[in-house]
Order: sequence, then C-alpha cells, then structure tokens
Amino acid sequence: MKFTPPDGTITLRADVSGRFVRFSVTDTGLGIGADKLPRIFERYFGERRKHNGGLGLGLFIAKAIVESHHESLEVESSVGEGSSFAFTVPILRQACATNQARDTRSTTTTTSANGSPAA
Repeated sequence: MKFTPPDGTITLRADVSGRFVRFSVTDTGLGIGADKLPRIFERYFGERRKHNGGLGLGLFIAKAIVESHHESLEVESSVGEGSSFAFTVPILRQACATNQARDTRSTTTTTSANGSPAA
C-alpha cells in the first residue's frame, strides 16, 4: 500500500490448480526497476525506506516464510506499472493428511465470530 497511489488498486487472488493454491498480490504502484529486482528480498534493502519509514525487512521476511514451506516467492514488476508477487502452496487437506501421517497428535484452536480466541 505504501507504493500505490490513492487512486491505484491492489488485487489479492487465490487460484486453485490441482492440489495447489496460488496466492498473488498485484498493485498499480510505482513498480521496481529491473536493476533492483535481484536485490529486493535482501535484508534491509531499499533506498525508499528513508521516505516511508520502512526498515527493508518486509520482503525479506515474506520470502523466508514462503521458503520455510519449500516454495518460492516470485515477483514481476515494471517501473510506473506496478508489481506482482506470487507463491504456491499445497491445499490444506493434502498438507493435513501428510502431517497426520507423520504425527498422530492433533491440536484444535477455536475462534469466536469476532476473531478473538474463544474461552
């Protein structure tokens, strides 16, 4: 949202393909130059952080989370046209079946309608 103008758009998508879900976030923001794309996932990278208060950790952390699930975070961007970030993960049923086969313990979390943990 920091790099998308007030009249711009941010689109979130989740598309199912076979046993996988592909999540994507696309914006109509400033875009990222081709010379900077190879470095955007580095810790503390980004000269814009001085202007927007960021530390240059967001994409680094996002990439680490996606990679911890043995997937990769993809990016496409053009200056003045915006950026698109995407990753794919297995559908939950498949992941749950795999986890249950490895570990017979189960954990249940209940959440109330307003999003807070239920008593």
